Amino acid sequence: MDQNDGPTNNGCSNCRGIVTLNDATGEVTKNEEYYALAHFSKFVRPGAHRITIKAEETEQLFHVAFLNQDGSRIFVAANNKPTSLLLDIREGRHQYKITIPAKAVITVAW
Repeated sequence: MDQNDGPTNNGCSNCRGIVTLNDATGEVTKNEEYYALAHFSKFVRPGAHRITIKAEETEQLFHVAFLNQDGSRIFVAANNKPTSLLLDIREGRHQYKITIPAKAVITVAW
C-alpha cells in the first residue's frame, strides 16, 4: 500500500498492507501486519489446518490453534489487557499453564 493506504481497487476502505511504500521518498515501513505474518509463518507451516481448542475468548484474549502436517500443534494467543493473564491449555495428555504478559502475543508449540 502507499502512504494513503491505497490503492483500494474497490475493496476495503480501511485496510492496511503488510508494508507501506512512500511514493515520494521510496521509504518502506513494516506495519503490525508484517510482524504478525512473520510470527505465524515461523510456526504455522504450509498445509496446516486450523483446529478447535477450548479457551475463553474475550475482548482481552484472542486465540487460534493449528495442526501442522507433521503432527505438531501450534497455539497463538494475544492478550489485549493492561495486566497479565493466566491461561490453562489442555489437550490430551498435554497441559500447559502459561502467563501471558500484558499486551503480548505468545506461541505454544507441541
